[in-house]
Amino acid sequence: MGLFHRKIKNGIAGTAYVSSATGVPPSMQASINIGSFYTCGVRLVVTVPGREPYAVSKDVNADPNRPVEGGMTLPVVVDPNDPEHLQLDLKGIPKPGEALDAQQQADLEAIRAGRPPGGGNSSILEESQQLEAQSEHLRDQAQHFMESMVAKRAAAERAANGGNVPTQTLAKLDEGLAKGLITQEVHDDLRARVISGEL
Repeated sequence: MGLFHRKIKNGIAGTAYVSSATGVPPSMQASINIGSFYTCGVRLVVTVPGREPYAVSKDVNADPNRPVEGGMTLPVVVDPNDPEHLQLDLKGIPKPGEALDAQQQADLEAIRAGRPPGGGNSSILEESQQLEAQSEHLRDQAQHFMESMVAKRAAAERAANGGNVPTQTLAKLDEGLAKGLITQEVHDDLRARVISGEL
């Protein structure tokens, strides 16, 4: 059963990860007649070719013998002109006690490992490590730029005051620390190097 009754022409096939599902709990399934359906509210993360993943919340008619549950990844067909008009394929949901098929099992394991379902291999941990490496690179670049600017300022001040300690440069470093523009560690390092004449 789909989320809507009108057919989708030229739909785009994709997957819908069920982030949550509400409706008849499994404990009440025995009280529903065989062949009847129940309304299940689902929150989905839909992935189709050519689009960023997006969220949709809808109601769907579900078979109580094949309940829709959070954590499932289901096939979906999406209207190319209206991304919120979509149809879920609920026929592949296993009955309680049935084994998950290979793709569902792989998706479940991927999600538990922090990877996107559907065969993606980029884990959240890997992405986090890449971002940390980029941040470290930017910090190194900022540190190099700061050293260069301090060295130029100190050299100009020394040239103007006869080679004495560049007190205005030191004051600017203190100001940068007070404003939170540089850390205490960077401040202390640059200050020591300016006083020693290294910068």
